[in-house]
Amino acid sequence: DGAYYFENIPFIKPQLANPNDTYWQQQAALMNLINIPPSWPAIGTATTKVAVIDCGINLNYQDLNLISPGFQYDQSSRSNGARPDPVVGSPDHGTGVTSLMVAKKDNLLGIAGVAPGFPVLPLSVIHGSDVELAAALNECVKQNVRVI
Repeated sequence: DGAYYFENIPFIKPQLANPNDTYWQQQAALMNLINIPPSWPAIGTATTKVAVIDCGINLNYQDLNLISPGFQYDQSSRSNGARPDPVVGSPDHGTGVTSLMVAKKDNLLGIAGVAPGFPVLPLSVIHGSDVELAAALNECVKQNVRVI
């Protein structure tokens, strides 16, 4: 008869347990504001490679899944061109940015990232030239990085 019928089915939103990361309580308001916890199940497995181009990171920080120690493209390597060296410099900012993006979740360490546990390639170019930045971006292509 061409009539349409709609059923009222209640939707029950799954309740997610808070991560057990050390500083979750300090970051919870921000993560909830941008609706991150409900999106964690949709993010899927941590296989997408991420690169962070910053001033370097703390290579001993256990809350990150590093692809490698990374590369530096900055003034200290300008005379020899871009060369593979451990990322050095002031790592605080780079470590913080990287952690917000990909820190592991539920490991009793630090914070929980937006895409927890995704493999990350750290690149240091803060004091570099456009040529050095281009070299870092080329490295991302060579390493099949999907998010920069």
